Amino acid sequence: MSEHYPFSAIVGMDLAKTSMLLHAVNPGLGGVLLSGHRGCAKTTLARAFGDLLDDCPVCEVPLGASEDRLLGSVDVSAVLERNEWSHQPGLLEQANGGILYVDEVNLLPDELSDQLLDASATGGYQLEREGMSRRIESRFILIGTMNPEEGNLRPQLADRFAHSVAITTSGGAEERTQIIEQRIRFEADAVRFRESCADEMRTLRERIEQARERLPRVTLSREMMAEIGKKAESLGLEGMRGGLAVAKTAIAAAAWNVSDTVTREDLDLSWLLCLGHRQSDDQDSPPQQDHPNQGEKEGARSFVSLQPRAANEDSIVQKAGAEPIDATLESWLSRPAPAAPLRTSSPTVHAGMIHWKETVLGWIKEARRERVRRFRLRRTRHLWVFLDASRSSGANGFLEKGLTLLCRALPPVALQPLRVHVLKLSHGQVTWLGQNMVAGDAGRALGEPMDASGESCLSEALMELLRDVRRRGAGKNDSVVVFSDGIATAQDEAAVKAVKTKMSRSMFRLSRLGPEILWFAPRSRRGFLHPVENLGIGNICGANSI
Repeated sequence: MSEHYPFSAIVGMDLAKTSMLLHAVNPGLGGVLLSGHRGCAKTTLARAFGDLLDDCPVCEVPLGASEDRLLGSVDVSAVLERNEWSHQPGLLEQANGGILYVDEVNLLPDELSDQLLDASATGGYQLEREGMSRRIESRFILIGTMNPEEGNLRPQLADRFAHSVAITTSGGAEERTQIIEQRIRFEADAVRFRESCADEMRTLRERIEQARERLPRVTLSREMMAEIGKKAESLGLEGMRGGLAVAKTAIAAAAWNVSDTVTREDLDLSWLLCLGHRQSDDQDSPPQQDHPNQGEKEGARSFVSLQPRAANEDSIVQKAGAEPIDATLESWLSRPAPAAPLRTSSPTVHAGMIHWKETVLGWIKEARRERVRRFRLRRTRHLWVFLDASRSSGANGFLEKGLTLLCRALPPVALQPLRVHVLKLSHGQVTWLGQNMVAGDAGRALGEPMDASGESCLSEALMELLRDVRRRGAGKNDSVVVFSDGIATAQDEAAVKAVKTKMSRSMFRLSRLGPEILWFAPRSRRGFLHPVENLGIGNICGANSI
C-alpha cells in the first residue's frame, strides 16, 4: 500500500484537484502547473494524484538531476560486469504512460528544460549516446510545482502546461483546523487513515473510468469552437495551444460531469484553468496611473532616502556628457564571446580492440568534467538590465538617457550569441519586460515609452534579479547593468538600515556569481552620495552618473 496522503482526504484546493481529475480523464490535455508559496501542500497533492491512478508509473525529476538521468544512458554496470553494451532507461522513458512530476520546475536548468519541451511536444525524443541511437516514446501527464518567490518560469516551458492553478492558504480558520486534524490522524496511524478513505478513493477511480469511456462520445458545438477562437484572438494569446487546451478541457469536463455535450459551465471552467499563465499582466488591465488621492490610500508608507543627508559633494568622479559613458557601455558589452571548446575525435578501431572497462571509466571521468565546465565553456553570453522606473527615478529624463545609451551599445554585439533579460520596477511592481531576447528584440523593448511612477521597492527588485542570475548560472562572461537612483521605499526611518542591508547583500551575492556589474544613477545632488558608495559596493561594480 502506498505511503502517500490519500487524494480524497486533501482539504480545499478544489480547482487544482479538478484540473488533475480532468487530466486523469484525458492524459493528453498537456499538464498542470501548481504555483504557490512554501508549505501549501503542492507536493502532497501531486504525489497523492499519482496514487489515485492504478497501474500508473510516477516519476519525480529531482532538482539536481543530470541529462543522463533524464534521457537515459549506457548501463555502466552491464558494461563492467558482463561486457555488454546496453541501455539504462531515463526518467522520461520510465514515465511513459504515467506521470512526470517536476518539483521546483522554475529552477530546472535550461538544458533539461529543452529536453523536457521536446518530449512533451512530440511524445518522444531521440537518444544519442556512445554507440547507441534510439527513438524513445515518452507520453506522460506533466505536473510541475513552483514557488513564485524563487523566480519565474521560462515562457517556452510555461506554454507547455495546459492548466495553471495558483494555490493559496486563505481558506480560513475552519479549513486550517480541519487540515491540522486530518494530518495528525494520518501521521498517528497512516494505515488506518488510508483504510478510512478507501471507499472514496474507489469511487473516484470508478468515476474516472466511466468518464474515460464517455470521452469519445462528447461533442463540442461549432458555435462554441468559434467562441473559443474569437476570445483567444481578442485576448491576444500567442500560438494555438491555448485555444486547443480550452477545447480539450471543456470536453473532458463534460465527460466528468456525465454529459455528452459541452455546456456553458464546462467552457467557463476551461477558461479559468487555461488562461492564467497565458496572459501578461497588462493584457486585460490598463496601465496604472497616479490617482489624485493615492497618497491618502498609501497611509503611512513614504519614501525614505537611503542616502545620508550630511554627505559631502559627489566623491565619485562624474563623466560629463553622453559620449564617454556611451563608449564605456559599448566596449564593456562588446567583449568577445568565449571560444568554443576544442574537441578531438578518437581514431576508429575494430570493435574487438576496444577495452570496454577503460573506455567507460574514461567516459565517466569526462562526463564529470563536462558537468563542472558546462557554464564556463558556454558560448552564449547573457546580459541582465534592471530599470528602476519608480517615481523617484523618473526625474530629469534619467531613464530616457540611460536607455538611449544602452540601445546604442547593443547593435555592435547583435551578431554575437547574446541573450538579454530586462527587469523593470514600476508602479510598485517588479516585472520582466522580456527574457532570452536577442539584441534586436531587446533594443525594441527598451525603446518603448516608459512611465516612471509608484513605490521604489528596490530590495525586492534586486532579490528577483539575483534569483534569475543564479538560476541561469551566470559566469564571468556575463553582464549586469543597473539603472537606479538607489532610493528605496521604507515604512519609516527605522526601516532604512534594514532595507539598505538587504540591497547590499543582494549586490554582493550577485557579484559572487561572477558577472560584471555596472551601475548608472542620476547625477547626485549636493548632500547625496552615489548609490554605489552609499551601499558600500564600490569594489564590485563600476559607477557612472547620467
